[in-house]
Amino acid sequence: MAGFFLMMAISFYMDYSFEEEILGNLADHVRSKSPSQNPEDLIVTALNVSNYLEDRATEVFHDKNFESLKVKLMSTSFSAYNYGGGACGSYTLFLARVLKKMGFKEKIVQLRVNGVWGGHITLAVESGDKLLLVDPLFNCAFKDSLGHLSDIHIVSQNWNSLYKNEVPANYNKAYDYQSGWRYTNWDKFGFLSRSAFKTGVFIFGKKRMDKVSLHYYYLGLSRIYFFTALGGFFIFFFILLRDFVRDRKKRRTSPQTHVINKDYTEPAIHSA
Repeated sequence: MAGFFLMMAISFYMDYSFEEEILGNLADHVRSKSPSQNPEDLIVTALNVSNYLEDRATEVFHDKNFESLKVKLMSTSFSAYNYGGGACGSYTLFLARVLKKMGFKEKIVQLRVNGVWGGHITLAVESGDKLLLVDPLFNCAFKDSLGHLSDIHIVSQNWNSLYKNEVPANYNKAYDYQSGWRYTNWDKFGFLSRSAFKTGVFIFGKKRMDKVSLHYYYLGLSRIYFFTALGGFFIFFFILLRDFVRDRKKRRTSPQTHVINKDYTEPAIHSA
């Protein structure tokens, strides 16, 4: 088992390293294409580049099926980049990876649409005390009348008077930020996640817990897979090492036993 986990750890490390190398090059490309190094310009440029890449992959692979175990069991935030497809969640997670590589912090936004949580996924990027809202699927950056990126709360408050008229033609008007949003689905893992939320509320308060976006902390699943496999390797390695040491200790401390041949007789000694 130790060998199996070691092989898996090496494989995941190669995946993670490759993803990080791509992200690093994308971050450099975004900085070079941005009109300025102003955070808002960088965010919008990253949005445009990410959407372009994912749209091109979707054009090529949208009617293709991928049946490998890697796709089915280990889908990551790079899936949309690799072979397109997906929807709002895939587009959002990939942009979040790019911006995180560039040093931004974000919150994954789950909209409530027609009474259903997670009906649409977008991204709020932290900038000072603001959460600047972008919609990666529609390549939409929500801007105010002065052309600056808008905070998610401002978008919600002024949706009908301004922002609903600024979205792309193909935008679904049901995604109007009027029915609420959240940053973490605390029901996802049932009792465990709900208990974690209640514990957090008890320690930090509900207002602070409502602002937590857990998905931000596990955007790079390949990295998590690597450390999980590495942990499995060390567990089984130390189990084997413990058993080996115990076995050697037993051999050293066990009494020596001699087998006496009952048929053996000493030779007679003859004097000269």
